[in-house]
Amino acid sequence: MPVSSENAWASYLAGFSGQMDDLRARFVTDEFLEFPDFGPAELREQLDAEVVSLLDNHGVKRRINVARTGNTPRFMEVVGRKTIVAESETVPQTYHSQALRSFLAELTKETAILPVPFEPEEMVISRLAEQGETHGWHWDDYTYALVWIVEAPAEEAGGSLEYIRDTAWDKTNPRIDEHLANGTVERRHPATGSAYLLKADTAMHRVAPLTSEGARRVILCFSYATPAEVDKTVDHTEVDFYSA
Repeated sequence: MPVSSENAWASYLAGFSGQMDDLRARFVTDEFLEFPDFGPAELREQLDAEVVSLLDNHGVKRRINVARTGNTPRFMEVVGRKTIVAESETVPQTYHSQALRSFLAELTKETAILPVPFEPEEMVISRLAEQGETHGWHWDDYTYALVWIVEAPAEEAGGSLEYIRDTAWDKTNPRIDEHLANGTVERRHPATGSAYLLKADTAMHRVAPLTSEGARRVILCFSYATPAEVDKTVDHTEVDFYSA
């Protein structure tokens, strides 16, 4: 990452130093943490602009159901990691920012936060823009997801994050309905310009369907691993979803 950008992130994140105990406690309790208006202003503006440009120029519509999550739907437009890295600068630079990853490590009390060892899952952009579009119930292969909200719909228009904490993903028998019957669905609706951290390997989560014409939800998702996951064997069947 260019020195000026890395310095901007380091300076910005230093502003959270007095809040870390509170942020850490909230994340441990909720497996979710929202950061309103997150990022140095100029870099965030560049990141958001790149996300929209990538979707407008390279977005691919997906209409699939994923067997390893109980045939839940993926109805959305996406741009995958390969295209993001080839066609943008700020997005991949931000993903690899040492200042950002050190901040997340301090927050989560991990010894390090690392890029995931499977490149196609490092980052993905998605846009929901039609009534009924959704990112159905699922888990992530790696522990942490940092999701940047580039555009959020009105809360009454759908598109909220819904999740159930402390669940386990069995890819051969995901038991989505059982988790829904026995767990508590928590709902969050992060605002445009925010980012949120989710413990995405144990929080079964989805983006609820859009319910109104004209509503849109645009996000950039970064996936991060712990040191213990770097050499973990992971079944990446059906990840062609990310290959756009």
